Amino acid sequence: MREILIVSGESSGEFYGAGLVKELKKISPDLKFFGVGGKEMRDEGVELIFGIEQLSIIGILEVIPHLLRLSRIKKEILLQTEKRKPMCAILIDSPDFNLRLAKELYKINIPVIYFISPTIWAWRRGRIKTIKRYVSLLLIIFPFEKDIYEGSGVNYIFIGHPLKDRVKIEMGREELRKSLGLENGLPVISLLPGSRKSEIKNHLPVLIDSLKELRKKIDFKAFLIKAPGISEDFVKRYVGDFEIDIVQDDRFKIMACSDIALASCGTSNLELLLLGVPFIAFYKIFPLSYLIVKSMAKVRHASIVNILAGKELIPELLQSKFNKKNVIEKVLFLLNSQNKRDEIRKEFEFIKASLGEGDALSKGAKAIVEFLGIK
Repeated sequence: MREILIVSGESSGEFYGAGLVKELKKISPDLKFFGVGGKEMRDEGVELIFGIEQLSIIGILEVIPHLLRLSRIKKEILLQTEKRKPMCAILIDSPDFNLRLAKELYKINIPVIYFISPTIWAWRRGRIKTIKRYVSLLLIIFPFEKDIYEGSGVNYIFIGHPLKDRVKIEMGREELRKSLGLENGLPVISLLPGSRKSEIKNHLPVLIDSLKELRKKIDFKAFLIKAPGISEDFVKRYVGDFEIDIVQDDRFKIMACSDIALASCGTSNLELLLLGVPFIAFYKIFPLSYLIVKSMAKVRHASIVNILAGKELIPELLQSKFNKKNVIEKVLFLLNSQNKRDEIRKEFEFIKASLGEGDALSKGAKAIVEFLGIK
């Protein structure tokens, strides 16, 4: 039996993992997969030995209470790997866990294919040495990463960003609004508070308080876009009696018909860019964790959209700046400035063009098959 270990530690990576498995099976239908993931990967036939929620932890100090559990998970993955002897391991993002796992897999002669580079362009540049030593093939998704890895000795391939194929809406904005019953002319504001429980806890109270106050000034329609791994009951704890529609299945349609969005720094920022929706980015973690990250950071911006733009194209509210006063101020500015929204959308188009030509997951699967010598 030809098996592959695949490990994803967060919801965005889980989508990439599921898509990669699907493309690999198109080329070689007899391949079997086991590892760590969520519902999408399970639906593609991956045998899950741990669920994605076991690894979904953010922050430097926040991870400390979970270290023993993470160590046990890594140990079990390695035991299963030694027993099953897969052809390779595909590790997706989550570098704090996966780079350590890569080192152990190297020791037992399992080739490691790493999908989505650790953000060495933002901080912890020294990880490039770890990648060079323990990773057999690196699949990168951002164009500027080619310059970082060129001449480093790392075996890498640029495949483009997988979201470019996934985030597509065929209907125009007005037609889309009509199909969703949003024809009353009210501004539409979408909230994307994050995909982890810790992010919901840190972000949603500020967002809801801000919109409650904003509703005293203007009328609007509000949506809260829930990540797949978060239950609606958990979200409702922080929403209370505020009138807002909680959605998951039609997330891209709702995002696309929004006038503006408020989005936690992360994958959702790229989704909004691809849909042409101006937004305000925010993030808040434990203060000491933030100070540590800031002291090590090599980039000026937190949102990947601003990093790609090379400037603060969209507003960022980080840590103490993420408060009710600033949220309301930024929202009103964007809603009242059609010119600013048009300017942002225009620059989004330039960035979108740099993210590859499409078919990223297909290209990634072909690169893996070629590396493994599968026919």
